[in-house]
Amino acid sequence: MLRTASVAVAACVVLAAGGLCGCASKPAAEVSKGQMAEIRQVHGQLQPGAPRQQVLDSFKAGNKVKLGTSSVGGIDVEEWKVEAYYDEKERKNLFVTFLYFVNGKLADSSDARIDFRSNPELVDRWGGATK
Repeated sequence: MLRTASVAVAACVVLAAGGLCGCASKPAAEVSKGQMAEIRQVHGQLQPGAPRQQVLDSFKAGNKVKLGTSSVGGIDVEEWKVEAYYDEKERKNLFVTFLYFVNGKLADSSDARIDFRSNPELVDRWGGATK
């Protein structure tokens, strides 16, 4: 009986802790209305040639994810995704941009992924623009 009771208590502690942890955190991409406005403003001010860390640091809120690094024609390209949403009573306000860095500098951004791996001419242009 004592063993069954201690197992039951341990299970309750685990379940309670799991419930508390789940309630305390919110998705990384969830932002406030003001943060969403700031993200959109920052995006509008991005300049090709800006250093990668400066660009990424300029997005104070939202979720930043490195999607990968690829080499195309000897040029290394980093692809990042920045995403954020603000839930306005079930009407989601969504922001997504894809950022492309060459030689540690911003080469391009787009609201849809760019298939740069099959477009070496584009990557060559990016490489020339970021030197």
